[in-house]
Amino acid sequence: MMFLDVLIAACTDPIGCITPPAGVIALPAIGDGGKVTLGPIIILLNLIFKLVFVVGGLFAFLNFLAGGFGFINAGGDPKQVSAAWNKIQGTFLGLIVLVSSFLIAAILGQIFFGNATYFLQPTLILK
Repeated sequence: MMFLDVLIAACTDPIGCITPPAGVIALPAIGDGGKVTLGPIIILLNLIFKLVFVVGGLFAFLNFLAGGFGFINAGGDPKQVSAAWNKIQGTFLGLIVLVSSFLIAAILGQIFFGNATYFLQPTLILK
């Protein structure tokens, strides 16, 4: 019972208090101290970029499999062979666009921030 009294006395918030473990540094919020910080936004965009890349890669892999099965099951029918080749070629073109997005991100990072890895490997600088 004494432990519960200590917890209640330490927290004055009616919803409850959560304290981070030792060694955890709090991320700055947007508008922290009247200054807009873009660190968390860039990190969020980086995570979304990685997620889109992984999902696109998995989709391309499954699309290659579907195109291959369509080619195998075509049985010599020119329309089905053409449809299978179109699926494989479209998937290959999509992979080229997906991979070139890294190049575009590097170019934009170099132009706007002077660092080609600004979007690809963001670092949060706490001041």
